[in-house]
Amino acid sequence: MKIPILNTILIILSLYASEGTPSSIAAGTKWQNYLSRLAPRILIALTISWISVRYSHNIKAEDVDGYVISGYPSLIGFGIGVYALIFGMSRVFFTYLESIGIASPVAYINGNMAFSLLILILCLLIAFISRLTGSPSLLFSTFIFLYGITAIIDLVLIIFIAALQDTIKNKSKE
Repeated sequence: MKIPILNTILIILSLYASEGTPSSIAAGTKWQNYLSRLAPRILIALTISWISVRYSHNIKAEDVDGYVISGYPSLIGFGIGVYALIFGMSRVFFTYLESIGIASPVAYINGNMAFSLLILILCLLIAFISRLTGSPSLLFSTFIFLYGITAIIDLVLIIFIAALQDTIKNKSKE
């Protein structure tokens, strides 16, 4: 039995972990792929969160949740706009992805963009629930905030690479 939202989340995770390999949706993605794609950003966010909590003196978990609740909706809107923009760009970016060995550039972009947006949405949901329950943990709230920031960095990198490839192509025409 397929659960609509959960099934979509699993497809996005599978595309992200397999770096856009469409066959991974049906065949499944190896756990090593999940580990190699997810572990670095989780470790970075956890490490910075621990250091922040350890050495912070004035911050409260409610404040961090507030940053997520107030800022992430705008960032989600920005990400959705970028997602649409990427597909409106010239074919140059997709050709570049093919040249570096990405078998299915469209699936690769779909997996990466959708994953980043999904992370932002889940961080927003978790911060909202944390605020509702009234018992947030500073370490957990800081981790959620910083993990969402890693998703934003991924979005910015995709934009940068796409714009850079377009610029290089336009320069070569001159």
